[in-house]
Amino acid sequence: MPGKVQLLIRHSPVGIGAAFLVALLETMVLWEVADRGLLLLWIGSVAVATLLRMGVIVSYWRSPQAGSQARRWAWRICLGNLFSGLIWGSSILMFDPNWPMPQQVVLVLAVAGLTAGAISAYAVVYPAFLAIHLPALLPLVSWFLVQGIPEYQLLGVILFIYTAGLIVIGHTHYHYIQRSLQLAMDNEQLVGQLTEANGNLESEVRQKQQAMEELGEEKERAQVTLHSIADGVITTDQWDQVLSMNAVAEQLTGWTTDDARGKPLAQVFRIDPESNGGPVLEERRCRTTGKLHDVLGNRVLHRRDGDRFYVKISRSPIRSLDGKGFGHVIVFHDVTDQQEMTERLSFQASHDVLTGLINRLEFERFVEHALYSAKTTGTLHCVCYADLDQFKIVNDTCGHVAGDELLRRLAGGLPSLLRENDVFARLGGDEFGILLENCSLDDTIEFCERLRRYVREHRFVWNDRVFEIGISIGIVEITDRSESVASILSAADIACYAAKDLGRDQVHVYQRADSESGRRHSEIELVSEITRAIKDDRLVLFFQDIVATNGSGNRLLHGEVLVRMRDETGGLVQPGLFLPAAERYNLMQSIDLWVIRNTFAWWSEQCAAHAGALQGLVSINLSGSSIGSESFQDKVVALAEEYDIIAGTICFEITETAAISNFDSATRFMKRLRAAGVKFALDDFGSGLSSFAYLKNLPVDYLKIDGSFVRDIVDDPVDREMVRAIHQLGRVMGIETIAEFVENGHILQHLEQIGVDYAQGYGIARPRPIAEVTASPDCLPLRELEV
Repeated sequence: MPGKVQLLIRHSPVGIGAAFLVALLETMVLWEVADRGLLLLWIGSVAVATLLRMGVIVSYWRSPQAGSQARRWAWRICLGNLFSGLIWGSSILMFDPNWPMPQQVVLVLAVAGLTAGAISAYAVVYPAFLAIHLPALLPLVSWFLVQGIPEYQLLGVILFIYTAGLIVIGHTHYHYIQRSLQLAMDNEQLVGQLTEANGNLESEVRQKQQAMEELGEEKERAQVTLHSIADGVITTDQWDQVLSMNAVAEQLTGWTTDDARGKPLAQVFRIDPESNGGPVLEERRCRTTGKLHDVLGNRVLHRRDGDRFYVKISRSPIRSLDGKGFGHVIVFHDVTDQQEMTERLSFQASHDVLTGLINRLEFERFVEHALYSAKTTGTLHCVCYADLDQFKIVNDTCGHVAGDELLRRLAGGLPSLLRENDVFARLGGDEFGILLENCSLDDTIEFCERLRRYVREHRFVWNDRVFEIGISIGIVEITDRSESVASILSAADIACYAAKDLGRDQVHVYQRADSESGRRHSEIELVSEITRAIKDDRLVLFFQDIVATNGSGNRLLHGEVLVRMRDETGGLVQPGLFLPAAERYNLMQSIDLWVIRNTFAWWSEQCAAHAGALQGLVSINLSGSSIGSESFQDKVVALAEEYDIIAGTICFEITETAAISNFDSATRFMKRLRAAGVKFALDDFGSGLSSFAYLKNLPVDYLKIDGSFVRDIVDDPVDREMVRAIHQLGRVMGIETIAEFVENGHILQHLEQIGVDYAQGYGIARPRPIAEVTASPDCLPLRELEV
């Protein structure tokens, strides 16, 4: 008894100190979620218990009669442990199911860890271990079992099993120590007898005793460690037959140690050889080098009941002192969650979220592989670039939710037309790519016609509205003469837009020599030239005057800013040559912003030069794509503030077609900028049949009468009456009118008779570089026009 008590006294300070540190850490973790009054009471109790227990230990070492009163000191230790265990068990009173999961786990793990650590500290005197173990864990077990939540009840069962398991382990540990102490006593007696018989054997006996004690401790430590680690561990003999398994290995393989012992490792530890290629365990290398071998990648482990896990494995040899191998240790852990996460991330990186089809990047990889095949084997492949017709109508009339649903339905139905090895991708927006490997051009055209008919016959119904959708498809061959993936997709895109230009719902094959593809290719090159011109600041502003027909307002600077482009040789490129390409390839916002920034800068300089006395109105054209962009609106407002633009001196011109096509966006755009002092003109008014119906809902200041009516006003009474009707409508609505294409005095006279407010055209003034425009209060008298 004295020996066990002395061991207990020696081990107790570490356990007591560790328990107090754990209590402090638990207090820190629970501080934000637990009742702080209870928490402070609890940690205070832990501190008191710690001081009392340490006081018992100090008293023991100071007592001269401690050895003869071992049982009394053992009971004092037990009482201290009981007090500490009750305090730890009472921590469940602070538990709140509403805590975040990490704090719930910390409370349970702290108590569980405390009792697990108590084995090594107190199991030498088994009642001392039970005194802290049972009061600490049983309140938690009881609390979780009586909860009505299945998860907590399951946790209560697990804690009960854990409590019982530690009791068994503690008892086993106690018996090991008891046996060791008894063995020590026996050995001491034997040593005494042998010393009397033969003193020369004393040293050998002591060494043997020490070795046996160390071996017992190491064995116990190894067993505890083996069953405590989170990895699965299997040991085998030199013939790769299973000797032992820890609990994690039993769980992952589905085998118990008793069932697996003596069986071949390959039968118990079944790894799919196809899961990562190569041998599962490189036994030869492992045996010859003696180094830990980590298997690269993750392997699939087949459990006994058929379930599958991804595991990562390492294998090490077990060697005797002479270097001879007599078994192996296989260590593995479950990486299923990490593997599934990797697979999900890989899928998301290569697939479109909306449709589940592969994305552009992945499609380009397939095209690159097909190009390599064509160059190395001469195999013919085809790429189809498809763009939905009328998709914008669905988006504009029913919203993006309807558009997304249409894309999902087509993405789900179109693959039924494909062959098994064909590749179908969403390239962006309403654009799709199809790669037909080992497919002739004739077969590709036939396939595209089937695809076109399928889409045309598809009726998309949304909120009782039925839409007929078409599809334009461009085809390009992949041959050994194809240059690159980029050139292939560019050619397919050109062919697709050529199909749209031919009337939509068409199939067009890219041929560099044919006029339609050639025109589109030239347009692509022009887009590149436009991009460089914007970057190199090669756009140029021109100004065309607008004058009052009655001459009353011609002392004010009033005109329209026009844009031209200089090519790389310095020559001027007219807007009719480059603006259509810019609109088609989404460059108009960049051009519009360039024009606005430079016009604002020029106008700001003019106003500053006249100390704010200058009055006038400068008109700037905007494209349909710009008025539909909220970010564009923000940039315009920011530029107006940057250049301190005077309210009422800037007018944005929007074509009637753009305003009606983007009616909601145009209305929001106008209202927002009108609030900032910007005026608006509706350009080319009268060219659309629905002009008058939409006008009353558009906040405009000017109507620019379409030039097709103005040009023939002298000779065509219908055009003259159209101009009169537009002007009268403007007067009723309080909107001033501007006539375009005023080429001579006859036209101007008729406009004056009708009462049109302003005139613009080559007969008034030709466009001139804006740098030549000098704004002054005495400028711009109405020029005399020849009649």
